[in-house]
Amino acid sequence: MKIYSTTISKLDNDYSDGPGHAIQRLMVTERLARKWTQYKMADFLNISQSTVSRLEAGDYQGFNLCFLLDIAEQLGYEPHMVFLKK
Repeated sequence: MKIYSTTISKLDNDYSDGPGHAIQRLMVTERLARKWTQYKMADFLNISQSTVSRLEAGDYQGFNLCFLLDIAEQLGYEPHMVFLKK
């Protein structure tokens, strides 16, 4: 099952923590692969460093789905919606 095309396959295929953690893994993996600081990532995404920190920590309070999908697109991914049955 894929959340973002090729994104999760690069990170891992374990969805036991739920699909909500995909953006968290995406942010950390992409930032480290690019050898960027949180400040550089924030500048690239035109968001604050504290927002990068919150996303990397899995704190999505106050962020809407469109914002999170936009982040994935800016990092070069084609976002896909997936609904998982509990």
